[in-house]
Amino acid sequence: MPAHWYLFQYMHDLRRREPRNVGVALHADGHWHFQFFGQRGDGSIDGRRLGARGLDKDLYEDWIRYFQRKAQEGTWEDALTLGQRRPTNFAVRPGGTILDDHSMWDVTLHTLYTELVDEPATTRSLVDDVLDLFRSLDVEPARDIKLPGKWSDDSREDRIPFSFGVNGTALPVDAVADRPQALQALRGRIDAVERVASPRAIIAVTRRDLDREEEMEPLIRSIEKDAQVLDLNMEQPERELATLLETYT
Repeated sequence: MPAHWYLFQYMHDLRRREPRNVGVALHADGHWHFQFFGQRGDGSIDGRRLGARGLDKDLYEDWIRYFQRKAQEGTWEDALTLGQRRPTNFAVRPGGTILDDHSMWDVTLHTLYTELVDEPATTRSLVDDVLDLFRSLDVEPARDIKLPGKWSDDSREDRIPFSFGVNGTALPVDAVADRPQALQALRGRIDAVERVASPRAIIAVTRRDLDREEEMEPLIRSIEKDAQVLDLNMEQPERELATLLETYT
């Protein structure tokens, strides 16, 4: 059954017409999934992150509740056509249709969020730092590899993305943000790959946030069951990566 996704945008100044992407929604199998900028793992909004996009926390939360209510009430068309009835700072527009037949829609949602909403500097910085780490060891990894996998036992085989590969796709390496959605998405991708054929090893490279260590630890432990986790904030991460490459390649 196809899934439909939508993009939420915010315009601080309606005269300039310069929208910023602030969230995504996915409607799949009769259920709605949402992810918004500044949203914590429990669904609350971290107001400290909103200033960079000119967002007022109270107003932002009101709009999020409005969109979610319209989705749950079955009046989503009202939200889609709101801008036609009156100018507003917030809007939602159709993004597209996804034909994949799987149940890991939270992974799909996070991928859309990362590509369309997440802070570009943060995302690029992590990937670039991992790439610099490889190059410090004179290793040039493959970029944006895909491994065969299945999102559920009865789904068709799919291509599961990872950030890097060493020796082609023999050793997948993923740059993963230390956030609940990102770690849960990686856990889902690891599970998908292992339903087809377990790689000898997977390396997950992150940058641990000490302020959120207690919150993130259970998710990190779930990743460590089937992958080697490398923290860029550790002393000499290049030595740890060199050891992992020597062990698994």
